[in-house]
Amino acid sequence: MEIAGIEAWKNLYETATRIRERKPWEEFWEMDLIGIQEEGKKPVFFNLLGKEGNGCGIVVYEGYEGLNDFFLLLEKDRLNLASDYVLFSQNCLAAFWGAREEVIEEQRQVIKELGYKYYGKDQWLYFISHCKGYFPCMLNQEEISRMANFLALLEQALDCWDQDPVSVDFEHGNIYLYFYDKTKEKWVGKEKALPFSEYQISYLEITDEKLMNELKQARKGDYRLEAELSFSNMMDKEKHTERVLNRKMCLIADADNGRMLKADLMEREAQAEEWLIQYMIDFILGHGAPKEILVSNGIVAAVLEQICTLTGITITQVKELSGIAGFMDTLGRS
Repeated sequence: MEIAGIEAWKNLYETATRIRERKPWEEFWEMDLIGIQEEGKKPVFFNLLGKEGNGCGIVVYEGYEGLNDFFLLLEKDRLNLASDYVLFSQNCLAAFWGAREEVIEEQRQVIKELGYKYYGKDQWLYFISHCKGYFPCMLNQEEISRMANFLALLEQALDCWDQDPVSVDFEHGNIYLYFYDKTKEKWVGKEKALPFSEYQISYLEITDEKLMNELKQARKGDYRLEAELSFSNMMDKEKHTERVLNRKMCLIADADNGRMLKADLMEREAQAEEWLIQYMIDFILGHGAPKEILVSNGIVAAVLEQICTLTGITITQVKELSGIAGFMDTLGRS
């Protein structure tokens, strides 16, 4: 990872500090997204934190993939997702104003070199990079450059909002979009509807007719399973990068006795959802279809929905999977 120079940090800190001084979160609620569309680039979405207390911050989501991560965060409770699952499923860059103890030593050294002095609660400005499947870390050189550009554009968008306010129906999922209008030859702001307003679950659909028929004809078993996707929370330092991997786990247990049948760590490139589908197919064809599969969250339920429909398996969502929860608790203590 390329180490960031102090000049790059200086520009970023100055821009973020100017935004903090204008306190945009006093006007925008935490659900009120600001979008910026540069020509030829994917849109960027800003989530301003602070209106509801609990500290101030700016979270930047890039593209509609990033927007989907934002909705995952919003729908955590509906989907019954653990907080750490959501945390490690985010791609975003963030600026926070927090307590000194929240700032890692490397970031404090940057602050010291820049000459900033912070006193009191929620005053320390620091930046975090979130990447799916990794522990959060400090911004690298390339991310600092991106974040500085995003915050500079946010400044412009806020100026435009102040000078030419637009009525935006934030409550029904619309956003304030700042973009370059070719016809007017200038940057303008307008209300815009989003292409989706809830978390979009993506997974592979079985299209092989032969396999679908095999699943439909699979014999019925008199057993129940638990199925889960989770993060191991075991730190795995990757070579040639400062990032620390947090491998995803695919977990299958016997729901009647709690015995673990599978607890596989995924490689970084592996898609856990694909693995879960394939393992379940192999298990059903080898042992028969369970009468019921228990899941704890809406993502796993959606991933397994087609298989359960084809085989006539009842899929039941519960608050907690006792067998898998016991295994993860033991894993956490080991």
